[in-house]
Amino acid sequence: MSNPFGDSPARPSPDSRTRRLALSGIAERNVRSLKRQNKKAIDAANRAIALDPKLNEARFNKALATSDPDKPAETIREWNDYLKHDPTGPWADEAKRKIDLATPLP
Repeated sequence: MSNPFGDSPARPSPDSRTRRLALSGIAERNVRSLKRQNKKAIDAANRAIALDPKLNEARFNKALATSDPDKPAETIREWNDYLKHDPTGPWADEAKRKIDLATPLP
């Protein structure tokens, strides 16, 4: 946005700032909500695995719920745990892709 009164950038209108702050608050609430949902999914997967350690669907779902771009080591660990129990299963290729995506570049 240009400023018709000089070279300095135009200041956002108060309404624009208010909207950005409101959207930021909504985004933060959404992130918190997603983290709560993922925690519930992880807890449910852990209970299912405790009842039936061969339940690979639960391991896959746990890895999916644990996936976090800010925690690549934890993400990779969970996907590797799934692959350790189901290396050739129907979701093995997807798990390998998830590991590749989570692996930091050199």
